[in-house]
Amino acid sequence: MNNKTEKDLFEGDEHAIPNPLEPDLIRFLVDENYLPSLIKEVKSEWLCLESNKHIFEIITDNYKSSSEIPDLNYVSEEARDKCNGNGELTDEIIAIYKSCINHKEKLTRTKLNRCIKSVHDHWQTNILYVGINKSINLLSENNNSQALIRIEEAVSKIRLNGQNNSIVEYDISEFAPTALERYSTAFEDEEIITTGIKELDEKMGGGFRKPNLVGLGCGTQGGKSIVSMNLGYNAFSQGLSVAYVSLEMSEEEFLARLHSRMSGVNATKVLMRTMDEKEKIQLRKAVLLESVDIEQKKYAEKLIKSFGKKIAIFTEEDFNTNFYNDSGISLRKNTYYPIDIPANCNVDDLRHKVLNLQQNRNCDMLIIDYPGIMEEITSNDQNWGTYSSLYTRLKALARELSVVLIAPIQSYNDGEYRYAKSIRDHIDIGLNWKRTEQDLKDSKVRFWFTKLRHSKIEIFEGAKPDPVDDDFESSEEDRDLDYSMRNPIMATLNTDIMLLDNPEENKPSNYSNRKGRPKGSKNKTTEKKTEEKPEKNKGITYIQE
Repeated sequence: MNNKTEKDLFEGDEHAIPNPLEPDLIRFLVDENYLPSLIKEVKSEWLCLESNKHIFEIITDNYKSSSEIPDLNYVSEEARDKCNGNGELTDEIIAIYKSCINHKEKLTRTKLNRCIKSVHDHWQTNILYVGINKSINLLSENNNSQALIRIEEAVSKIRLNGQNNSIVEYDISEFAPTALERYSTAFEDEEIITTGIKELDEKMGGGFRKPNLVGLGCGTQGGKSIVSMNLGYNAFSQGLSVAYVSLEMSEEEFLARLHSRMSGVNATKVLMRTMDEKEKIQLRKAVLLESVDIEQKKYAEKLIKSFGKKIAIFTEEDFNTNFYNDSGISLRKNTYYPIDIPANCNVDDLRHKVLNLQQNRNCDMLIIDYPGIMEEITSNDQNWGTYSSLYTRLKALARELSVVLIAPIQSYNDGEYRYAKSIRDHIDIGLNWKRTEQDLKDSKVRFWFTKLRHSKIEIFEGAKPDPVDDDFESSEEDRDLDYSMRNPIMATLNTDIMLLDNPEENKPSNYSNRKGRPKGSKNKTTEKKTEEKPEKNKGITYIQE
């Protein structure tokens, strides 16, 4: 029995006073009609009693991986593992589970909403009480800076784990005039984010839309980081703010790649600091220009030119004194912000970081490089359930933050995602790419769409992998190929200077326009067919997402 009082709370225990509706909330865990709502709307951190927190985690974790409510034997085993030999706590968890199973009172959505709100508000109040009490004690000791930190910690904890109350409610009739006017108004610049590749943007009706979850698929070492970084750089060049969460690269390596992209100086030379004087000047000029307000670039160019070759030996102090402190220079308002955090971070960590960024500098695009090594995946068995749960949360995060969220995905050679259905169900746009041996020589990359929620993808029915076409691998089932994969959108990819750009030609020189058959094939019948103008839409099915 928990007999703690308000005095205990002010001594620092933020879970000192249990919520009277907490046991009622726990009863909804064993009802399949309400359990999915609990998983989406409630966090275990809100629960005061340790036994309730454990039973909540045991049941919800099992449901995420198996879509089933666990039985008594499973709960008992998990409880023993969680309690580390604490028999009293284990027995309490098992008793709670039995009580939930045997509960006869009818459960309703109204009662669930009341319980969720009560438990959340109670948790939030406790957090604030504890933070304020600690701050008051520190103020009495004249420790103002630590007092402020304690308040900020309490507020940050609420922001990180609190409830998202941003629900849009409107009457469809009342909203009609607003909607009709909106359809006649052009998108603002920040609402459409272009990729920089003209043909990709045309397929999407202009570019990415906020809020969208975009899955980028390619094979191992296929250039996920380079392509992702370039999409972010193009948004940055558009005047938008970008957050790049690097779970694999250090901040130094990311900035070396980004500055290589800005300047055209070899990325390895930038990272390893082996540039000659000419390259160093080229890099410094480019990075300085990218850091100033767009309207002041002409003035900045003249100022940089006046430095001459001395800019090659400028120190940090010299840059501040001679460039950034100049009255004609001000920093650009948008930013490309690298976030270097451990590989085992989770969605809540990302949410907290980006919310802080949005308060200070805004954020229009969030890139996670890459979700496959986040805590939600690495701490669980890798199966469709864990991936589905992660991408459900990423989709919700994109909507909450109103950003384009770029999520690179590991894919197979035929373009299929690993755990394909669990990912494709949740993304708004699926964009894949690959590079053949010839593409590598020509600095090319071929893109194709696997999903377009707001447009169409094309499936070519009946086209099978060609025996003479070694660039595309067929599966054992020899399934039909994605038409868009057979007719890719070509782009330039120069990995030396981290550049993704429009190609000089839209198709590779060794491929025809329709079926991806290499030119020069010895099959005369085939050559004749490829020269014929195909019937309109012959063999093509358009899939509307």
